[in-house]
Amino acid sequence: MCAAEDGSRAIAVNVTVTDWEIATGVMLNAGAPNFVAVKSGGAEGWGSGLSLSGSMSGEIELALMAGIDNLRDVTFTVFAAFSKTPCAAAAEHPKPCGFVFNRLDVAIGFEIARDDPSVQYSVVGHLDFTYPCEYGNTANGKAVLELGINEFKMDNFTISVTYYCGVDKAMAELPLLATQGASVLPVQLTESIALSGFSFEMKVYRATEAGRRTNFQGVVKGVIDTNFAAAAHALSTSAAALGAESNLVVSTEVMFDTRGEGSWGVTARITYVNECLTATLSFMATSNCGVNGETRAVTGDTFIECQDIKGYAQIAGTQFCSPEGKHEAIGYFVTITIPSLSIQITDEIEVIVQGVTGHLRGRVQEEASGGASSQLGRRYVSR
Repeated sequence: MCAAEDGSRAIAVNVTVTDWEIATGVMLNAGAPNFVAVKSGGAEGWGSGLSLSGSMSGEIELALMAGIDNLRDVTFTVFAAFSKTPCAAAAEHPKPCGFVFNRLDVAIGFEIARDDPSVQYSVVGHLDFTYPCEYGNTANGKAVLELGINEFKMDNFTISVTYYCGVDKAMAELPLLATQGASVLPVQLTESIALSGFSFEMKVYRATEAGRRTNFQGVVKGVIDTNFAAAAHALSTSAAALGAESNLVVSTEVMFDTRGEGSWGVTARITYVNECLTATLSFMATSNCGVNGETRAVTGDTFIECQDIKGYAQIAGTQFCSPEGKHEAIGYFVTITIPSLSIQITDEIEVIVQGVTGHLRGRVQEEASGGASSQLGRRYVSR
């Protein structure tokens, strides 16, 4: 604290606090306020000046919170840097001299849980952010969710969120917010319906279009598996009525982008399986049909081996769109093929059909009145 040559004096303070129970259920695991204060030595214009710089860091654990019985093990980790410049004595030196938080870093870890006969859930996660939230900084959050409500069961579902600081309308090409989530284990929607491979990604942008505040871009994926035998048991009905020992599997991917004119795309695959039949239908559709030659398509195949009937059939269809960007259908082409089909009528009589192919072509034409008409072409080939 001795004066320097210019008469100024400085003091440095470093404090460390550990294991301090501030109140019931509130524990300061570690705390460290540190600062340096400098008193001016009377230099012209700064006779009463006082400058200050320092930081505070600490970790506070909340074992419980009043009125929130399900909130457990909340931990705050905080780091704050601050400063104060000396006030100018002369009016010609209007230098700011108040306290300023130069930087505040906060990290929060939390766990919320409830174990009830009808509802069970657990959320474990963390949040971290910096103040001031300036361009180049981010605020981040991540959580792992487990939820059970009657037959609904979801385990180990992870979701994360990132907020990008300082993004304004002039940066419409940069995301303002990004979030994603994924389920590691299948989500049991009901006793007979499960959702596996579920995930999503989404970005939020500031909109530049009039009347719109935000735009969205993302993708959602998932596979739904329906077990009809389990469904029959759940509905207390006969398994035969729903197709015993049968499964319906729907795999879907949906893409969307609301920026500009907006666009979307859907890809899906539907599969039905039982003791003697396997049928699959796939389709792909996009709002960009016609752009760079993109089309909309559907394909499918069926295998059947039920008692006296055995066979295999295929279908493939394509829809063509206007290349002018209107995304309007201008034609289509469908092919139906039966490579083989046999029907055992009696022990001595069997009907066999092979190599049957059917084609269906269509073209959509604009009429003078603004309506549309279609022209069809058909061709059948069989052996």
